[in-house]
Amino acid sequence: MRHLNPKNYPDLIREWDYNKNSEKPELYTKGSRYKAHWICKKCNHEWKATISNRSNGTGCPACSGRVVTNTNNLKVTHPEFAKEWNYDKNKNSPEQYTKGSHYQANWLCKYCSNDWKCPINDRKILGCPECSRIIKIKMNNIAITHPDLIKEWNNEKNKFKAKSYTYGSTHRVFWICKKCNHEWKSKIRDRVLGAGCPECRKLISIEKNNLANKYPDLIKDWDFKKNEKSPSEYSYGSKYKAHWICHTCDYNWQATINNRSNGTGCPACSGRILTESNNLTIIRPDLVKDWDFKKNEKSPSEFSYGSKYKAHWICHKCRYNWKATINARKDSKCPNCSRKKEKSTENLEQSNPELIEEWDFSKNINPPSHFTKGMKNKAHWICKKCNHEWQSSIYHRSTRSQGCPACSGRVATGKNNLSVTNPELIEEWDNIKNSKDSDQYKKSSAYKAYWICKECNYEWQARIYNRTKGIGCPACSGRNATDRDNFKIKNPKIAKEWNYHKNKSHPEKYRTKSNYKANWVCEKCNFEWKATIADRTREYGCPSCSGRIATELNNLTISNPELLEEWDKNRNEYLPNSFTKGSDYKAYWICKSCLYNWNATISSRTIGVGCPACSGRVVTDSNNLTITHPKLLEEWDFKNNEKLPNQFTKGAKYKAHWICKVCKLTWQAQLSHRTNGIGCPACSGRVVTESNNLTVIRPDLIKDWNYRKNNSAPDKYTRSSSYNAYWICNHCSTEWKTTINNRTSHGTGCPTCNDTTTNQKWRFWEKLCAKILLILSPSSAQFQPRTRLPNNSLPDMSYRN
Repeated sequence: MRHLNPKNYPDLIREWDYNKNSEKPELYTKGSRYKAHWICKKCNHEWKATISNRSNGTGCPACSGRVVTNTNNLKVTHPEFAKEWNYDKNKNSPEQYTKGSHYQANWLCKYCSNDWKCPINDRKILGCPECSRIIKIKMNNIAITHPDLIKEWNNEKNKFKAKSYTYGSTHRVFWICKKCNHEWKSKIRDRVLGAGCPECRKLISIEKNNLANKYPDLIKDWDFKKNEKSPSEYSYGSKYKAHWICHTCDYNWQATINNRSNGTGCPACSGRILTESNNLTIIRPDLVKDWDFKKNEKSPSEFSYGSKYKAHWICHKCRYNWKATINARKDSKCPNCSRKKEKSTENLEQSNPELIEEWDFSKNINPPSHFTKGMKNKAHWICKKCNHEWQSSIYHRSTRSQGCPACSGRVATGKNNLSVTNPELIEEWDNIKNSKDSDQYKKSSAYKAYWICKECNYEWQARIYNRTKGIGCPACSGRNATDRDNFKIKNPKIAKEWNYHKNKSHPEKYRTKSNYKANWVCEKCNFEWKATIADRTREYGCPSCSGRIATELNNLTISNPELLEEWDKNRNEYLPNSFTKGSDYKAYWICKSCLYNWNATISSRTIGVGCPACSGRVVTDSNNLTITHPKLLEEWDFKNNEKLPNQFTKGAKYKAHWICKVCKLTWQAQLSHRTNGIGCPACSGRVVTESNNLTVIRPDLIKDWNYRKNNSAPDKYTRSSSYNAYWICNHCSTEWKTTINNRTSHGTGCPTCNDTTTNQKWRFWEKLCAKILLILSPSSAQFQPRTRLPNNSLPDMSYRN
């Protein structure tokens, strides 16, 4: 194994950090995983890396651009790029990236103010796309190649003029039609290729190819009540989903106009939709005889005669079983019976003797012996059960087994008409407006009859089969408006805002829950708008008064005129009078104090959010730390801090490194704490050092320190410490407990020596002893006791000062 020595790895030895690494490089091999400290010989960058990575060719992360430093960041290496850095849209500053970064940054061109995105490493090659485009289009712009299109160029809505684009540009721009003044957006390339005004094109197409001209037969089915426009206003190929009413069966449905023009008819008549009047039992009762009720899960009344359901069948004649779709049984018979190719030569009396009983000999000219069962001649019949008379072809009676329409319920008779099955409805039958009597309809009829409510006398139209299901008067049930229950009576205050000029009907014609979109006029501000009656009853008021729409009375220029001074007229597409104070539109602003440009929603500005530069939320050249607090730069640790002080504001929460200019202590603290006046922890006594501990600051107190009871020595505490220490008086040997801060700041001492009563006793005792000594030895010196006696050794006697 090779060791790191100057011969084998001279470059690595030069970058070895001998101060931080505890061992010499010669003690390690090239494959060692020890994470050593290194110093780049080019840029003096310090970093940590394993020896194996270094020996394999991994170099300085700062020089290679993998780590951002003060010497290789984008602002230092490419200051021209930093000038176009978009500080509003980019989360970080350019000092936090290198020139080789793949970060997709936002840029703001210093020449044309164009905003675009581009990776940082591509800026070496790519510049502003708008400026590079402008250079190309000086000779082939649309103003030169297609001057006729300039007449329809929308100068108000387009940011740039027409001469800024080429004739092949795919940019979508705004246009104004010179004929109809219609405004629309379209690609320049499409306009050059011949695309014109879509409104003019639509009008020309509808005039020639409208539904009324091309397919007049469909007008019979057009629902003029539900459709807002007439059929002449739509082209025959339109995809508009219109309302239709079948002129045959009165069935209501929706279908696109192009489907109807392609031949799609009524779904009820064609059997695509099941109704009470077109199910299999009613339309084809002859097929019900062959229905296999055991194998089929559903009954034949649950299918329409045009259904594609593959049902099971049992021939009622030969009992043959087979499967076939219902719509295939329209003309097909039993496959087993149809295999018999013998053609019957029997007449009707011989082949179907049961039909002779119902043959009407008085009305039919020829007897049944003149006909065979396959003939399609229409004959007169009399039902042997109910004596109902009707006409039907011999083919249907003999081959299809079609019976009496009265007995099967297909025709109203004296036994199954509405007056018999539902006599309670006859009381509400409108004999004046209905052309026929009620006994001419059966309960399953789809005829839309007129009715008069027997309770409230309300008149309305409804289909007979809907009435027989239990659907009653719409006024009594609240489905229709009446004189007693309408929108005007229920909501008289809101009805005052009804726009009688624009609305076709009056408010008393609608219910409170109606979805009709009516026109309204505000009583307070006279603002006109559209809203459904149901929304108005839910207390949705005037959009102008509530601030949902900008008007002349509530726009930003009226509600917040102070913000107009900071509105960026050049960069904002719309004027401030187009918005209300609660708008979420993100507008551009220019601070009137520091001229800083930024983006912010209108709603945030109206609630008091101001300039981010003035409030310190964004770093600028005028509010960074070097400008606001230049004194702190003397204590900034430029080695340990990755960023410079001009990259922060005074309120930043970044935990920076500091060096005290007085005691040289190094520590970490937030910038906001430093700007609020919090200084060096050592000088303020919050941290213990060799120069500020108790033994250095207050050596006089060390004489009283109780080393036996205190866990630590006095040099482990500062003078402002709140530690509750043990003390022993060096005069009277009294022990007590108090905080260090009390001894240093408040001047508290020994409680015994400082006691007033004890001091008075002691002074009396000294005077007494001095007098005794003078009497015994006048020539002796004044009494001066060297050692003070304990408090409990003094005699308890009365004395006077």
